Amino acid sequence: MMVAIAGCSSPAEELPAPTDAVSGLRGQRYCEVVLLTLGASSMHADVYLSQGLNDCPEAAFTALDAKALAVEHGVTSVLLNGPRYWTLDAFVQAELRDPTVVTFGGLAMRLGGSIDFNAEQLKTLQLPYQLRFVQRKSTVRFRAGSPVFELIDTEARVYEMQSFSTAKAPLTEAELPGLAARLSLPSGWKYQARTPSTDILITAKDGLATVVQDDFSNTYQRVD
Repeated sequence: MMVAIAGCSSPAEELPAPTDAVSGLRGQRYCEVVLLTLGASSMHADVYLSQGLNDCPEAAFTALDAKALAVEHGVTSVLLNGPRYWTLDAFVQAELRDPTVVTFGGLAMRLGGSIDFNAEQLKTLQLPYQLRFVQRKSTVRFRAGSPVFELIDTEARVYEMQSFSTAKAPLTEAELPGLAARLSLPSGWKYQARTPSTDILITAKDGLATVVQDDFSNTYQRVD
């Protein structure tokens, strides 16, 4: 039964559109600079991203020198990650680990998240489909009616693609529905594209987002 709300003249006005901290993200281009510090049996990664500051201009990104940046910032090594494109629609809530703007070459970035790798995780650091736990405070939204691209593991846990990368292959969003044929999925894993009828919200649980990457470094966050 439809319940009328005072002041509303139509059903479409009954519920206001959700208010997000950052919206309109789908398709936006960005990139990351990851500072890696190796310890005796662990590694710490600080992930800086260009989102909200610039769209990672190609000339500026390709001009970055990872070795020179590692020396400049006093870390073991630097990973240049991108360009990337968002496949989510909005950040409902997002809190940068540090809002201070840091410039890498000519690119302005801010610290979005951090990852700590233990000794066992270091053995599989370069392999896809490994669980990683990103320290960040965020809730992301995938809007109803827009396509989502999902990994499903052997325990039926779902991971939503939050961004795709063009670093290893010239991917476009139009190619993502057919990506399953190009992935070397672990035994029992599945990839699917679908269009949800309701919004999907994913919140980093206890300040940790569980993510995996596929063969092309596309990044997925687990729906807990």
